[in-house]
Amino acid sequence: MIETEVGADDGRRLHVYDSVGGPAPRVVYWLHGSGMSGLPPTPLLDAADALGVRVVAHDRPGYGASGARPGRSVADGAADVVTVLDALGIASAGVLGLSAGGMHALAAAALAPERVLAAAVLGCPAPFGAVGLDWFAGMSEANRAEFDAALRGADALRAHLGTAELDPSVFAPEDLAAMHGPFWEWQLAAAGADTTEGVIEDELASLSDWGFRLDSISAPTLLVHGTGDTFVPVSHARWLAAELPASTLRTEPGGHISTIPFSSDAMTWLASRTAAANP
Repeated sequence: MIETEVGADDGRRLHVYDSVGGPAPRVVYWLHGSGMSGLPPTPLLDAADALGVRVVAHDRPGYGASGARPGRSVADGAADVVTVLDALGIASAGVLGLSAGGMHALAAAALAPERVLAAAVLGCPAPFGAVGLDWFAGMSEANRAEFDAALRGADALRAHLGTAELDPSVFAPEDLAAMHGPFWEWQLAAAGADTTEGVIEDELASLSDWGFRLDSISAPTLLVHGTGDTFVPVSHARWLAAELPASTLRTEPGGHISTIPFSSDAMTWLASRTAAANP
């Protein structure tokens, strides 16, 4: 994995990950979840290598080595993706987003349609206040408490994050069973970076206007979600599937963490839709 830095137009630095560092006919852009760096999962990189796919990613603002951007919107994340693609000389890519990274993947598909050929998201939330969706239904009490703090603003969320203790009730039984193996080892490594500012920026962005219309996304979109997810309830995925014009919904038994290994399947799905995109 090659790590470098790319400059944004506003002077911020984006810490970038690149599995190849050179031309490849297929490119997939990984967009990480909340509370972790942009380092892609090792098993996902292995799957990409077998498919001849170049994987690119970056730490979102406030995460890892990327500069903070307080007040950023979900739509702002699309511009950072384009900045990295331009810097690396990549014409187009598929985007693969995990959890909070999913909403940024959808932003890139909506706002840079000429660059994003397909999108896949795992455990992606729906916009807060989505019409016809009870946003909190099925969410663990501990996770809801965190969002309640975020609704009171950045200072309240920062205070909450500084005192909250890990509550095992946030995990589905399948999540607890999945806490081993290479994907779990990657998750622990990716969560080792300082992420508090990034979490605050992500959560405030998720609860605000995303800055784009979901029904403007014409690229094929795959949604993968655990039916027992207590972080982001599966009702969010079903709502998104109804709003996205070219979507495929795949639900699996399990929770938020136990569905992460399905990112390898999503990689295969994206590879078939980005073939020869960057000759």
